[in-house]
Amino acid sequence: MNRKETTILKGLAILLIIFYHFQAAWTENAILPVGKGLVSWWNQLSPFLFSQPKYLLNLCLWPGFLGVNIFFVLSGYGLTQKYLHLKISDVKLLYQGMGHQIKKLYPAYFLAHPVVHLGSGVVWLFIFHRSLTFHQWLSFYPLESYLKSLLIFPRWLSNKNMFIFDGTWWFIGVIVQLYLLFPLLFWVKRKYGNRGLLAGALIITFLYRFFIWKAGFSGPIGVAGSVTFWWVNFPARLAEFVLGMVLTEEILNLFSQKWGLGLIILVLGLLGDSYSWGWIFSDFLLALGGVWLGYALLKRLTKGIKSFLFQVGRFSYYLYLLQEPFLGMTIRGY
Repeated sequence: MNRKETTILKGLAILLIIFYHFQAAWTENAILPVGKGLVSWWNQLSPFLFSQPKYLLNLCLWPGFLGVNIFFVLSGYGLTQKYLHLKISDVKLLYQGMGHQIKKLYPAYFLAHPVVHLGSGVVWLFIFHRSLTFHQWLSFYPLESYLKSLLIFPRWLSNKNMFIFDGTWWFIGVIVQLYLLFPLLFWVKRKYGNRGLLAGALIITFLYRFFIWKAGFSGPIGVAGSVTFWWVNFPARLAEFVLGMVLTEEILNLFSQKWGLGLIILVLGLLGDSYSWGWIFSDFLLALGGVWLGYALLKRLTKGIKSFLFQVGRFSYYLYLLQEPFLGMTIRGY
């Protein structure tokens, strides 16, 4: 995939995420699986589906959270594609490059804090026409939450900090961790090849997820009860990021198979989310199946749709930072 194609996939991914957060705010997460199996999930869903048709639409939008899985793959893919010409001895250049990549995240991330804070007051006053004192507006986001969120690294330490200021910004914390780890991953890729890198990442991710599943922690993003930071630190997401690194050289070999296999993998990932033990592997299957189908879709989209998704993809990072807070405020307010 070239840069334009990955930007188109970013556009598709961010739209999926927006659809997911729309339904989550509209139904207040009533349709999310809780990890007790398909029968339990159906018993949870059926009262809503038969009484209110809107829940059927929201069920169709629920898989949109796999846009995050796609973003992890595209992050690993884009970085590796950018530095693929470097040799195993160029680790210093990689660390310098990662410093540059992290710096690129900061301006929009810093600006998003006052924009979200100011926007919350605007929504409250002009959309809901509710009186709001200056003190009440300040209390929406205390100074402490600004400091912890702006520093980013406190998000690595506890669930309370992981979801501070805005819950979806956990992604920024984990992607910074993966950027810092990238030079080591690149060295492993050069020394042991794509298979060695992917095998090691899968072992780390699956063992880590197995441990937190056995320890009884709640589910990953996309599952009701996602209240612990364990699932959104780098070991849990390493395999998805590394998959992107591997695809820079293996995408034609892997995705030359029919797209139907990618659909099967994606469905298995979605079904895995309905079982707590399925959380061990579900995100990796969603990432693999999602990118596989996205790659197949690229070949079938019209020029106009590609152009639209490309423009959306160019601003996907900014949309990611702002979409959930304003969707949540507006829909829940109504």
